[in-house]
Amino acid sequence: MTKARFRTILTSLAIYISFTGLVTFSLFILEESIQTAMFGTWPAQDAGDWYTVKFGIERIKEANKTLKTINYCFGWIQPLAFVAYRAYGRSTDAYIAGAEAKLFAHAPTIFNGEEITVTFIPETCTPSYPGNRGNLYINRRVSVRTDSRLMLGKPSRVQGRVAVNDDDTVTIEVP
Repeated sequence: MTKARFRTILTSLAIYISFTGLVTFSLFILEESIQTAMFGTWPAQDAGDWYTVKFGIERIKEANKTLKTINYCFGWIQPLAFVAYRAYGRSTDAYIAGAEAKLFAHAPTIFNGEEITVTFIPETCTPSYPGNRGNLYINRRVSVRTDSRLMLGKPSRVQGRVAVNDDDTVTIEVP
């Protein structure tokens, strides 16, 4: 092997290592950002500070979206890191879903105006009447208005927009 060819191979390897380092280091910092926000939500949950929990969840969502974008655009350059960060992003989605479920259970009014998906267990039902769309299913402070039929006492996944009522109860309007 000639000296020029060896130098070309070494230069190519150095460029590859530099680029993979740039990608994986960025992913690592985003992972740390997610973990820091996650750690911040724990004491806030213990204190019942649901606004801080919501703030932390939003930070986690932003960092996870960026992590996934970088990983899917450039992560393939280092296949083992790609697989690891894909798993990390998916696991972060699971944490977000769990934290949002807990947040909704404790402070549903925080989601006013937002589109959410939750598990809802209706206790009672008020049938629709002329001029009113859908049945209104109620469980304490939360109600769901939907054209779908829900079974009383059985969990159902519902997706809709949250509206806070004058009496501080919440209605989820399912389209």
